Amino acid sequence: MTDQTCQCCGQTLPPPRPANLRLSAGYALIFDRVHRAGKHGVSQVALFDWVYGHTPSGGPDSGLVVLRTRICYLNKKLRPHGLEIRAPSGAGSPGYRLMDLATQAPA
Repeated sequence: MTDQTCQCCGQTLPPPRPANLRLSAGYALIFDRVHRAGKHGVSQVALFDWVYGHTPSGGPDSGLVVLRTRICYLNKKLRPHGLEIRAPSGAGSPGYRLMDLATQAPA
């Protein structure tokens, strides 16, 4: 993570998004939410609600599959920057986290 903290509440802040990372609005929404979750991660359902909660239709019928597919394509854009969004498998998983590929630790 980073040593920066919020001046108001003291919460640890995530590092800034890489400057040369260009993402479309949909991918940026996913990236920013996972990035803000930090080492604790965000669950798949919470991420789906964040991405599609504002749409009148509620999102695609096979929403969680669509979300995983979008993350797969987003990872192709993130890998050249040494980043990847992963969700460890198993019960009690912290959900999707942004990982640093060089250290294999949460970014």
